[in-house]
Amino acid sequence: MNKITLTLIALAVSSIVHAETTTITTLDVKGEIQIYGNKVIDSQGTTATANSDIIDLEAYDIDDTRINSYQYFEGYKDGQYYTMTFGYDEYDKFTSEVNTIDGKETWKGEWYNRTASGFTSKMTSTSGDSYFKSECITVSDYTTEVSSWPSMTKLGEKLSSVERLAFDRTRTCTETDLMSDAEPAVNIEEYTDQELLEVTHRTVLLKTSYDQNGYVSDDCIVVLRETMWGEQVRTYCRDLGLVELKMRNNGLLYQRVNALSSPNLEGKQ
Repeated sequence: MNKITLTLIALAVSSIVHAETTTITTLDVKGEIQIYGNKVIDSQGTTATANSDIIDLEAYDIDDTRINSYQYFEGYKDGQYYTMTFGYDEYDKFTSEVNTIDGKETWKGEWYNRTASGFTSKMTSTSGDSYFKSECITVSDYTTEVSSWPSMTKLGEKLSSVERLAFDRTRTCTETDLMSDAEPAVNIEEYTDQELLEVTHRTVLLKTSYDQNGYVSDDCIVVLRETMWGEQVRTYCRDLGLVELKMRNNGLLYQRVNALSSPNLEGKQ
C-alpha cells in the first residue's frame, strides 16, 4: 500500500500552485496518508482527526497478521484447563488450530496446499473420553469473491464483510473406535457446483486497557465478532494484536500466554 507523508504532499501542492500555467483543483492520492507514522486518511478516504472516535483497526492487528508464528491461549472452566493454539505461515495465512482439555487434544484443524484456487484441510476430533476418533480430509477447488474491510471505524459501528465461494469439494472421513479392533469406517462425499456465502460482522464495543500474563497496554479495543460459526468477544491491543477471546455460546474465556502453562486447576474456575 502506498504511503505518502505530509512533506511529500506539501511539495506536490507547492509545485503545482506556483506553476504559472496550472490551476490546482484536485489532489488524487492512491493509498493512505500518514503523518509521523499515524494514519490520517485511509485508502478509502476515511479521515481521522485528533481527539476523534475514529479507530484505525490496522494498528491493533485485527486481521491477526502473524507471519511464521504461533499464538497461545489458555482458559479455565468448571475445574478444567483449556488451551487453544493458532498457527500462521510465511504468507500470513492461518494454517492451524489445536484445542486441548486437561492436556488431551480434542480438536485439530490444519489448512495446507494453498493455491489461488484451492486448498486442503484436515480436521481431527477425539471424544472427551478418548474412545472415538474422527479424521476428515477435504480437498477444495474454488473461486472466491471477498468484499474488503474498511481500515477505520467508530465505536458501535457494525462492519460487514461478505465472502462468496463457488467450489467443488471431496471430503473423506475416517472414524475409528479406539477401544475396538474393528476396521475404521471410511466415508467419502463429493460436492460439485456448490456455493457458500459467509458473512462476518465486527463491532468495536469499547476502548480499554489490558494487563494479563505479561501483555500490558493502555490502548486496546474490545470487538464483537459474529460469523456463521458463532460469536466471540475479542480484545486487541495496539502493537500486540489479539490478547483475549471469549466464546459467547459457553462463556469460556481464553487469555493469551507466551507459552502454554502447565495445568494448575486450584482456584481457577
